[in-house]
Amino acid sequence: MFQTSLRIYHQMKPPDYSDLLSDSAQFTLTELVRLVFGRLSPRNVSFSPEEIVNNAELFHESNREFRNQFFGIPCMVKLFSSLCLWAARGIDNLDEEFFDSSSNLSVSSISNISSPGSVAISPLNTLILRLILAALDEAGFCFPGVPALLTLVKDDVCSLLLRCSRSTNAETLNLILRIFYNVVIICRQELKMQIEVIINSIYMRLVVPGTGPKFGDHSKASVRLANEALPHAPSESDLQSGRRISFSRPIENLGSELTITLLDGLVALCQIPWFCREIYANYDCDPRCTNVFHNLIRVACQYAFPVNGSVTGVHFVALDVLRWMIINLDSEIPQESKGDSNSVVEQLLTSRHQKEILSEAIELFNQKPGKGVQKLLMIPFLNEDDHPKKIAELLRFTFGFSKTKIGEFIGGGDALAAQVRKNFMELFDFRNRSIDEALRMSFEAFRLPKEAQEIDRILQAFSLHFYEQNASMFANADAVHLLTFSLLMLHTDAWSKKVKNKMSLEEWFRIHRDVNSGEGLPHEYLERLYNSVTRNEFKVSEAGLGGVVTDSLWSDLLARSYSQWGRQYIEIGASVLDNHMFSELWSPALAAFLVIFNSATDARLLSSITDAFVSMAKLSARQNLSTVMDELVICLFQVSGLSNVETPDEDLVYEFGNSLRFQFATKLLVEFLGNFSAYIRTSWSSILLMFFNLLRINVLPTSAYMLDDFLDGSQFPLRALSFTVQKPVSNAGIQSFFGVVTSLLVGPSEPKSADSENKHSPDALAQALLSTREFLSTLGCSPHILLSESKFLSDTSLAVLFDCLLSPFGNNPGLLQDEKVSSSFGSRILLPASLHSKQQVFYLQLMIDILTNNSDRVEKFFNKVFGLCSDIMRAHSSGSHSRFENSDFVLEGAIVSFFKLSVKFGEKKSLRPLILSIMSEVCSINVFSGCPPRTCLQFLQGLFSFIEANLHQLEHFGLMPQIISICRKTIQISFTHTSTIALLDYLVKSAPVTPWLTHIEVDPFFELLLQTLVFSTNLNQSFEIVLSWFKIMISSLPNLEEFYKLKIGNADFEVVDEKLWKQIRFPIFQNLGSLCITNSAFIREQSLDLLHTSLLLLDGDQLGQATIRGVFEDVVLVIAHELSDDKLSAESFSKSRLLISKLFCKLFLTHISRLLKMQKHFHELWSSVLDCISKFALMESNPSSLLNESLQESLKNMVLVMEAMGIFSKNSNVYPLGVELWELTWAIVDPVYPHLRSDTFPPPPPPVGARRSSGTVPEASTPLNAVEDNKSAEASPPTRVSYGSVPVSQES
Repeated sequence: MFQTSLRIYHQMKPPDYSDLLSDSAQFTLTELVRLVFGRLSPRNVSFSPEEIVNNAELFHESNREFRNQFFGIPCMVKLFSSLCLWAARGIDNLDEEFFDSSSNLSVSSISNISSPGSVAISPLNTLILRLILAALDEAGFCFPGVPALLTLVKDDVCSLLLRCSRSTNAETLNLILRIFYNVVIICRQELKMQIEVIINSIYMRLVVPGTGPKFGDHSKASVRLANEALPHAPSESDLQSGRRISFSRPIENLGSELTITLLDGLVALCQIPWFCREIYANYDCDPRCTNVFHNLIRVACQYAFPVNGSVTGVHFVALDVLRWMIINLDSEIPQESKGDSNSVVEQLLTSRHQKEILSEAIELFNQKPGKGVQKLLMIPFLNEDDHPKKIAELLRFTFGFSKTKIGEFIGGGDALAAQVRKNFMELFDFRNRSIDEALRMSFEAFRLPKEAQEIDRILQAFSLHFYEQNASMFANADAVHLLTFSLLMLHTDAWSKKVKNKMSLEEWFRIHRDVNSGEGLPHEYLERLYNSVTRNEFKVSEAGLGGVVTDSLWSDLLARSYSQWGRQYIEIGASVLDNHMFSELWSPALAAFLVIFNSATDARLLSSITDAFVSMAKLSARQNLSTVMDELVICLFQVSGLSNVETPDEDLVYEFGNSLRFQFATKLLVEFLGNFSAYIRTSWSSILLMFFNLLRINVLPTSAYMLDDFLDGSQFPLRALSFTVQKPVSNAGIQSFFGVVTSLLVGPSEPKSADSENKHSPDALAQALLSTREFLSTLGCSPHILLSESKFLSDTSLAVLFDCLLSPFGNNPGLLQDEKVSSSFGSRILLPASLHSKQQVFYLQLMIDILTNNSDRVEKFFNKVFGLCSDIMRAHSSGSHSRFENSDFVLEGAIVSFFKLSVKFGEKKSLRPLILSIMSEVCSINVFSGCPPRTCLQFLQGLFSFIEANLHQLEHFGLMPQIISICRKTIQISFTHTSTIALLDYLVKSAPVTPWLTHIEVDPFFELLLQTLVFSTNLNQSFEIVLSWFKIMISSLPNLEEFYKLKIGNADFEVVDEKLWKQIRFPIFQNLGSLCITNSAFIREQSLDLLHTSLLLLDGDQLGQATIRGVFEDVVLVIAHELSDDKLSAESFSKSRLLISKLFCKLFLTHISRLLKMQKHFHELWSSVLDCISKFALMESNPSSLLNESLQESLKNMVLVMEAMGIFSKNSNVYPLGVELWELTWAIVDPVYPHLRSDTFPPPPPPVGARRSSGTVPEASTPLNAVEDNKSAEASPPTRVSYGSVPVSQES
């Protein structure tokens, strides 16, 4: 049935051609194949393909029940072998004799026709290939369980694939690739050698042998390749850094259709999850095999790069090959290697390492064989006792050795060469082969050298080994040696163009009649040798490089495939080998992806490449290959459109909004930052510049630029995008610092030319801006990603990130490193001067936020950032801007950053000394010189925040005097006056709970408090604040005194009191007293009331002499003296004088007992009191005024109390100078208040019945207790007596 249908199909030729009959025959043939092989299909039995493969013994004759399910196996073998035979014979003119003879062919005879070569392709050949493919599709998974079918696949099918692989018919080539795809899936475990040869034969013919990247030469490739492909010129450093990888052109001009067909077949193979891993494990890790995986990368990369700049379908398909390689490496497959997977992987790694060492030795051997062998002897895995055999095996089975150099070495005359030569020949199996076949097999392994002696040595070894394996035909080895030489001479005679007279068959017989010890050789044998040599030239092919595989080479490879090594196929899943594979793949693949990505406009293509980039990033992360991740980031940044910092804002917005490529690249960068930031090391500068440029054109979501500072607790969004030149920001208002700075980022830094402004229409720009913002908003693109992900960065990566952030500031440790990092894609990117200062500010903000998010390891980076901020402020103060931009915004950014760090980490013990030390330096420099108001406010508000957080530490580092000094400056400035008052208010309110006031000289501080009134625009409001400060300070005196006592330790009471007066009490009351003599009646009276209350509340028992004396002499009397100035209006200051007079009267009476103990000063104090009263009285014109009445009443009370205490008594023990004090009192009072003495001490009435003499009436000034001595009586005060509880005079 099958032959009949095939004959009908073959006979359907013009003019008897019938489409219907031809199609029917073709359909019948296909259904017959499916029907026959369907009996073997796993679909029809209860066994899985794996069970059939792993249980081949089920097909044994004894297992009849199982075999009954697969009846027809002989038919399958017969049919499949016939298909292979017909396809291999090239049936263009088949006749009945062929169909009849083919029916008698056996499986064993199939191999006799398996001689690869070119085959003519006809429609019948194409049909037979389809039938073979149908058989494999239907039951291919069961072939490994049927030895006869497996043998056919290993030999005939693979031979057929090699024959047809050089076809120029796209349909035939497609069928060949599909058959090979099935063979790989079905029988790869049994076809290790065949798969290698077929892959190399099919695909390596696309590349010129011996060119392209060498083994292991893939690192450092992507950047150079991208420099070639991307539209920008490479730098000199790139050109000098190393040889560029240039992929060679194809051997054959296949045309785009055939090339796409070949690459499509490779795509299908790469889509198999395990294909790349197993190819690498079985070939690239085997020293005896070619680097198949490496070579496939070469092919794909060669065709992925556009030659003339235009991108075609070939490039896309080649790119798909690389993409699937990457994707499958990224996938986790459950399949595990047989046995102990770890040990298998270790063996593969060892073998891979040996192959790498061998590659160096092979390269040296191919130049100078002697030195190459010496290099081989240094390899550890060569056994010293058996090294000639090991070297022979390497030369025989290891790919890469030059066959010419092998011939030169084994033909050498030294002992090592002789041993290697002997072992080398013993590796050939010449059994049952003719001598010409043995020669052809040998010449596949080496080329004969030119020296006659070397040739003779080789032929002697060959002859000896051939004789040992074929002794029955020859008398001795010399006969073989002689015949071998004759065959070489015959070959030269037959194939040399210089020989005109060729040797005839008779001559050939004649020269061999006495060989073989005089017995001669059969003429039939000699004739066959003659015909073989004269018809088929001795050729040496290079297996694995796309060359033609000769019959002898195929026979040798087929024999090796049946060896233990040839069947040693390793099935392996994801393992550490992925790292090595990815190391070879990523660099050229990345370069290829970039070239296509940079020219692609189709969203599906961009999405496809994006998936490959993501897979590369995942692999980089999984294998901890930071170098790959950094190259990915740098390259994507280059193609994102954001790397050119000189692009005008309008152009950048328009291009970004209308370019899918830019958007896809930015999306990838953001995704990498969010998912793989822990593996980024040296590419942070690209990430930072991406955010900076997006921020510059104001396309980030609102959350990306909500930046705050010290001026306001709320956050200020950036200004909307505008393409007009913006007006300078006024310094008069208080605005958010980062809000102002970033508003400048969104506007153009320089005026735009007319051409630039008219380049894009407003509608197009608005639409581009809207689409860009929507895209980035959906993407979640924000610098906040960088802040949140910084927690997961390694110390090394975080250090590089900080170095990149520090790089715009000039001389710093990070700049050199950043230059090295960026050199991988050219020189370091430098921003125009107009953007440099804005970049510095933006980077400062990022540094602060990143440090804040990484407080657990802030010590490693704090010093750099904190020192940078302080250096910027010092540079501004000194006028030196060699390292930093002379920009108010940079200075303001440094101030904000400096104080944010100080506030955040001031409590950290390890950083506190450094912070306070540098803070002391910063506070001592003149930061306010030439600064705009906003900058001064930032400094003051930042300082305020720092003081709030670290007040209890400031006194230990002497910062408070510097802070007070700063406030003395800022209190005088209108726009900082309010902020200074707020700072002072905090300092005053904190005084009761912190001891900072006890560690400074307080006079400057209280003077500063009073300066708030001097420079205030609202005097009454400021006075209320100042008055509240004094109330707080006075109420906190007990606490302050306790702090101070702890500071000075144990000391004498009076000593402590004197120090407390000088350091604490006196400055408070003195400065409060200064408010009591101002021109404002409201301030004077309020201050006097507070002073009155404060002084009277002092506990006299806790006060020493220094305080009591100081209250009078340094505070109260000083105020009274100032108020008694003649220049002051009597009417305006009358109430103030009234209040102060009442105050010192009450104070005098309250503390008179303590004052009397200071006898030396009591007299002076009393005199000063009387003096003030006298002046006040003289300044008051109205005798009946409230002030005069109060003065007289106060004076009267004081005198009565003093008299009652016996102070004025002549012989009083209370005060020895009482008489002098009495006289002094009235000497001052009488001129002012003449009747006060008589009113206070009225004269006694005359005795009853006594007659008053006009000459004996006492003077008003005569003491009431006059004694007999008139002179004495006139000068003495009255004698004190006690009347009840009130001390009064005796006369009273």
